[in-house]
Amino acid sequence: MKALHALFLRLISGLNSVGTLLIFGLMMLVTADVSMRFIWSQPIPGVVEIVEMSIVGIVFLQLTHAMSEGKMIRADTLLGILMVRVPRVGHALDAVGQLAGIALMSVILEGQIPRLIEAWTENSFKGNPGLFTAPTWPLELMVALGCAAGLIQFLIQFGRALGRLRRNEVIYLTPQ
Repeated sequence: MKALHALFLRLISGLNSVGTLLIFGLMMLVTADVSMRFIWSQPIPGVVEIVEMSIVGIVFLQLTHAMSEGKMIRADTLLGILMVRVPRVGHALDAVGQLAGIALMSVILEGQIPRLIEAWTENSFKGNPGLFTAPTWPLELMVALGCAAGLIQFLIQFGRALGRLRRNEVIYLTPQ
């Protein structure tokens, strides 16, 4: 089981790295586009479409890594108080939150798989033919991979919450 978890951590680290490379590429592309507009009044075709698709992909590629590192944004003031004062209630509430994440990722993934298949088989693209077009399947693949990894991470966190619930473990969410 530890080997599978280590493999999963490498996978989400790789997805996070791809997202980081996309961010770097977008910075370079936008800088080049702004420079071209300023110097030659000539924008780079397709920058808007590339940025639009990349941002969505980056979010899904980096989501699971943020979750696994405990960096995901969440309002946990009440949860933090409950985990110290009434740990069973806090962990039960945490488990319910993880279940909600499992449900959300499942619904998105269920809707995403047909989109990915359609984008691949129909050769879907975004942009203006003759000026700039980009295939949409890479974006659909990034979203599907991110959702699948997110679903697995929510399952892991759900299991941890149940384990802490059984042990009635006191957890401090904020530094003491």
